[in-house]
Amino acid sequence: MNRLSIGSSQHTVISTDNLLYNKTNLNLWTVDNSWYYLQLKFINYSDDTVIEQDNGSVSFSVKFINAIITNSTNEWNSSNTNDSYLNRTTRIYRNNFLKTRMVYEEYMTVLQRLYLPFTYFYHVGLNLTPMIIQLDTNNFVSVPFYIMDELDSGGTIKISLSFVNESFVATNEQYKIVGCIKRDVREIPVWPFHCKENENKFVAPILFNSSKPSSSVYLPFPEPGRWFLTFRLFCNACDPCRCSENCQSTYEICTETCEQDCKSENDCSQCTETCRYSILNTDACKGCDCEGDCLKTNTSCNTSVMIQIMSSPCVDGSCGQQGTCSLILNQGYAMSTCRCRNNYRGWDCSDSTYANSFGMVLLEYLLLTLSNIAFIPSGIIAFKRKYYVPCIMYTSVFFASTIYHACDAGESIISYCLLPFGVLQYADFLCAMAALWTTIISIGFNTANINSIFYVTGTLAIAIGVRANMMSVWFYVIFGVTSIIVIFASWSFKFKVKRLYPKKIYLLLNLPLGLILLVIGLLLFGLSTRSTYKYFHSLWHVLMALAVFIVLPKRNIFLLPR
Repeated sequence: MNRLSIGSSQHTVISTDNLLYNKTNLNLWTVDNSWYYLQLKFINYSDDTVIEQDNGSVSFSVKFINAIITNSTNEWNSSNTNDSYLNRTTRIYRNNFLKTRMVYEEYMTVLQRLYLPFTYFYHVGLNLTPMIIQLDTNNFVSVPFYIMDELDSGGTIKISLSFVNESFVATNEQYKIVGCIKRDVREIPVWPFHCKENENKFVAPILFNSSKPSSSVYLPFPEPGRWFLTFRLFCNACDPCRCSENCQSTYEICTETCEQDCKSENDCSQCTETCRYSILNTDACKGCDCEGDCLKTNTSCNTSVMIQIMSSPCVDGSCGQQGTCSLILNQGYAMSTCRCRNNYRGWDCSDSTYANSFGMVLLEYLLLTLSNIAFIPSGIIAFKRKYYVPCIMYTSVFFASTIYHACDAGESIISYCLLPFGVLQYADFLCAMAALWTTIISIGFNTANINSIFYVTGTLAIAIGVRANMMSVWFYVIFGVTSIIVIFASWSFKFKVKRLYPKKIYLLLNLPLGLILLVIGLLLFGLSTRSTYKYFHSLWHVLMALAVFIVLPKRNIFLLPR
């Protein structure tokens, strides 16, 4: 037994997984601006085996069923000279569902791009002013617009609709407009506030009436493709549509048969209308004369609506008073985003749920900057004990950490950056690690000539490590291991060769106490969170300065045994 296998696919050549068997008629609901591929294969079924034949012959025809209404009687008076009506097409929204057959008007849009990133808008024809469209209750309006790859997806599109004559609408309280927005799909606006796609309903993103004469919706980072804005005017309450499944089934069979047997393009395009009216004339299906979910009525109204579709970086080109709009380029993709201050959140930094009060911001600023005063006594004691390089390093830590946290703290409200933030951060890390290194060398060698050699070489190595990756765990591991080896080797040499031993009070009191403070400070530094940072990090400053003050030895710390 020979059979013909027919398959279809959008955008791509058909694979065997897409094939449909035993089909003599194939209906395709086409999408705008798309290529479709058709593949025919001859298959022979013999003794439970399937053999694909290399050749064969078949005749077929392709019918295009147009949804455009060529003789539209729904035209406005010629006194309306708006250019947008020259770009209008009246169509039928048609599918397999009887009650979602509706007339709509589609307006072709043109993209107008400005010189700023992600800044562009759409208009109808050559008219660069906001689109003004007149509506009535006999149809809904579709406004398609195309978003290009990469160039248009990094900002936020704002779609605004409003009544043109608000005073007129205010006297007609029943006026309501329901709007939908979706990519690749024209959704039908239905009463009271839904968007419908086939038999699926969603809450409409756009809804306004006489008490709220305008509405806006934002699309952050919109996906590339063709988008459809659809909206409809309602001027009275909705009587629910009651259409039985039997009527729906009869309609589907009628349209399928008509489209198979029709001869001309005009006849094929009228199949939905012909079948619809034939079913509505039966007594059992009179309740199917619907527009969406509502029964069709003879009451009509009209009004004018202004539409604006425009894109801008972030949200309307800014991030409010609590954020800054930044452009980011990552792996070839450009986008705009808001950088919020003071724990503000949201697309436009308007969510103050986790924001700090000014008092808390001031407290954080004072704690993180003034806690560095603890390094001044360390610098004084180093100077008195003739550790001049460590004295310079402790003083540098005081200044570097103070001006760094003056820029880092304050949530950009009372912050002050003397230099670029990256420079201040690098200086803070470098001075802190160099101060710690000079302290370790002073404990290990306690000799001016040898100390100066290790001061310079160690500081150079630290500068390179901090520049490479100041947040690397391995950097701190290598630093810690090297410090232990230096102290162990130096003290071992003093013990075994020179027979020098540290004073008991330093060995039993100063060194253990300094190590305890160091461990506590490291734990606070590692366990701090965003909410505890101002407390733990300020305490870390004090503990580190106190530890240095305690463990920095006197010049005569090593003595010969008695």
